[in-house]
Amino acid sequence: METVIWTNNEGYVRRALVTPATRDTPEKGVPVGPDVHRLDWDGIQRDLNNALQREGLLTWDDVQRSGDTLRGIILGAMRNRLIALYRGDE
Repeated sequence: METVIWTNNEGYVRRALVTPATRDTPEKGVPVGPDVHRLDWDGIQRDLNNALQREGLLTWDDVQRSGDTLRGIILGAMRNRLIALYRGDE
């Protein structure tokens, strides 16, 4: 088996393990890597909203004065969910 990389019809770059017989149809191969479609996007939105409200990042001026706070909020909302996806917990 070998790994191939392709872009599907929706514009997502994908990887799959394929046999010589399925090399031309990688979507029939064994997917490699996380499927971000399985992320809890509603939960991410909720966590982003709640953290932005708690930290008072309500305007562009607030964000400009916040330093790395915005980065921390974004990472906090996504990191654990993405790690769980890699581990197969979600």
